[in-house]
Amino acid sequence: MEDLVAIVTGGSRGIGAGIAMELAAAGAKVAVLARDAERGGRVIDAIAAAGGHGWFVAADLTREADVARAVEAARDRFGAVHLLVSDAALTPSRAGTAAGGGTAAGTVTDIPLDIWQRYFDVNVSGAFFACRHAVPHMVDAGYGSIVVVNSIGSRHAMAGDVGYASSKAALSGLTRAMAVDLAPTVRVNEILCGFFPNPTDNPVHRALLTDPTTHRAVIEANLVGRAGHPADAGHACVFLLSPEAGFVTGQSLVVDGGAHTPIRLPHLPKA
Repeated sequence: MEDLVAIVTGGSRGIGAGIAMELAAAGAKVAVLARDAERGGRVIDAIAAAGGHGWFVAADLTREADVARAVEAARDRFGAVHLLVSDAALTPSRAGTAAGGGTAAGTVTDIPLDIWQRYFDVNVSGAFFACRHAVPHMVDAGYGSIVVVNSIGSRHAMAGDVGYASSKAALSGLTRAMAVDLAPTVRVNEILCGFFPNPTDNPVHRALLTDPTTHRAVIEANLVGRAGHPADAGHACVFLLSPEAGFVTGQSLVVDGGAHTPIRLPHLPKA
């Protein structure tokens, strides 16, 4: 990925930070767009320590003017924009924190409307704004590739998470529509992540990993026998963004350790 410039939204923590690190390790110059300058700075320091090139730009992905400014700043810094990873996302636990605690669970009849709107502002409009302002630079550069970081929750809804599931399903639609509209210059794909615990920032994940029984059940729920690491998502993104995946667009790559491959039915008695 030498000579390619990448933008990673939400790259200051968790999966996004892991993706930024892997892109830099592959040779790309990486601009991390996020709100948290302290965390973003630590990611950039880690990239530099590993011999890579990174730069942090503070931006609120729910504000189009902020995104436009940040993308222009990244282009000015590195001279071009070729790659975009849209990772910034609102999860049920983070939405719940913003709402005063707990998770932001809710069905279609009782989810607070401000939480519903927040899911779409962050998860859908944030990705839309980033793509909207990065794509013209990709066209100018003559090469572009986008990966939308999505969730297996776009296909398999959990009870009471109507806002999260709906926004993630919308992301899949956005991915396919952009793949059609932007071909052949810009390729657009998505990865659907399974369980990638972030105990540092996510109290729900921290509780799951603290309880041995629950932790074992979570790990045994997939075929690989472990939870996902940010680098796993990073490796998938490096492949999809690179010229080696030049014949791949409009696709969804599931990165979940095979958790959703088996048909899981309750134990049935023998005939």
